[in-house]
Amino acid sequence: MRTSSRILNLRHKRNLRQARSPLGRVGLGCSGVVGVLLILVIFLILSGYISLTRDLPSLQTLPDLLTPPDGALLQPTRLYDHTNTHVILTLEDLGAAGREYIAFESLPPSLVDAYLVVFEPSFWDSPGYTLQGLWNGEIPKNTNQPIAQRLVSDLLLWDEAPSLRRSLRERLLAAQLVARYGRQQVLEWSLNTTQFGPLIYGIDAAALTFFGKSATELNLGEAAFLAAAAQTPEANALEVPQVVFERQRTVLQDLLLQGKVSAEEAAYASFEDYALRDPMPAMNLAPAFTNLVLEQLSAYVPLERIQRGGLRVTTTLDYDLQVQALCTANTLLSRLKGEADNPIAIDGQPCEAARLLPTLALNNQPDGSGLQANVVILEPATGNILAMVGELTAGLDPAHQPGHPAGSLLTPFIYLTGFTRGLGPASLVWDIPPSQTETLNNQIRISLADYHGPVRLRTALANDYLEPARKIIQQLGPDTIMRLSGGLGLDSLQGSVSADETGFDLPLVLLDVAHAYSIFANQGILAGQPYDS
Repeated sequence: MRTSSRILNLRHKRNLRQARSPLGRVGLGCSGVVGVLLILVIFLILSGYISLTRDLPSLQTLPDLLTPPDGALLQPTRLYDHTNTHVILTLEDLGAAGREYIAFESLPPSLVDAYLVVFEPSFWDSPGYTLQGLWNGEIPKNTNQPIAQRLVSDLLLWDEAPSLRRSLRERLLAAQLVARYGRQQVLEWSLNTTQFGPLIYGIDAAALTFFGKSATELNLGEAAFLAAAAQTPEANALEVPQVVFERQRTVLQDLLLQGKVSAEEAAYASFEDYALRDPMPAMNLAPAFTNLVLEQLSAYVPLERIQRGGLRVTTTLDYDLQVQALCTANTLLSRLKGEADNPIAIDGQPCEAARLLPTLALNNQPDGSGLQANVVILEPATGNILAMVGELTAGLDPAHQPGHPAGSLLTPFIYLTGFTRGLGPASLVWDIPPSQTETLNNQIRISLADYHGPVRLRTALANDYLEPARKIIQQLGPDTIMRLSGGLGLDSLQGSVSADETGFDLPLVLLDVAHAYSIFANQGILAGQPYDS
């Protein structure tokens, strides 16, 4: 016992001496610092992992999206009218109608081989992700991503902006996806969601669109063609088939090098005569309107995600009113061109509104060149667009700049400006020729018979006499007219005119005009929000 006590005393004295010495104090201090740093590192790792996995999408989302028959992505996105009873537009190639979800067991082996040789030759040994491109935080192209990682990127993390955090989450989910569902299921989901062309998603949709057959019936050459088409889905293989056929031969060569096909099979598939289907134009009663809807919707949901499918979009369009607006515009153009006088029915609906049209033709334009018809109908109390008909050419449609020359559409705002400066409906105005000979936009020369002398302002407005409006512009100044018009919603009215110009040639966007006109029908209240054209 005495020996043990002596040993303990000696150890205690030695520890005291070390503690009193400078080196001992440094050692104890370093131990404390290392301990604190270790705790800090562990805390940072835990915090980073918690931040990385916070709000991580559930892998169960994929079966919900893709399990037939109720998977959301197995149906194309559809745009409906305001009653949700009429489909205005289906975002799917017409050739893909009737597409089905194809299980892995039903896929031709040549199709699986061709798809993998393009997108991930080492798929069956892959962990589902790659570290390439991790640190730059960018989303690589389809052909640079492993299939599982691309599936996660397209369907689970589509709404996250590129960043290092997103890259880490993407790879974490891809690894979990392979571990949970297996590579075969991942490949099946990928083939049924891959984009093969504009509005062509899924292998069966591609097979139907390009070859008019189910994906289960594809031969080697057709399978290689679709794998090649999936490399550049933004291009339509029906419009540039030669480019895709060149890539098809590359796919066949890669299959030969990997021993998936024989030389005879590859040669036969390379030179086989393939009958591609003709492109089928989309059916759309309101293309100008649906373009505007998709443009506005894409500010909140990426357009690629909208086109991928699964969305049901209710719009403000009145189907019956749209049909009447479209058939009336078509009938008017037909009559102006001197063609058939019968109202043109749309979608089997009688064109009742065409009965209100004049039956005059433009004798000086027998071919109808340059004639256009744009229609915008709004609900004044809400600003909702109920119908829209117009050109699809950029800048000439009813919703975008530069628009069309204002013409007489500007006259109500000219006279309204006059009312704010002391004029009234009974004010006397002069409809007389200008001092110099002028020519209107349609190149019809003005004659003296076109003028009516002194008239009341209400008469000039009701009959759309342009010369009194010109004189009011000169009297009040064009800037005054534009300031008031801009305050009433004519945001697209841009430019400046000199005192001796009319201002009728300034471009106006028809949607802005309709919005501004709704003030008159809504007791001076501008409802809705202006659209940035």
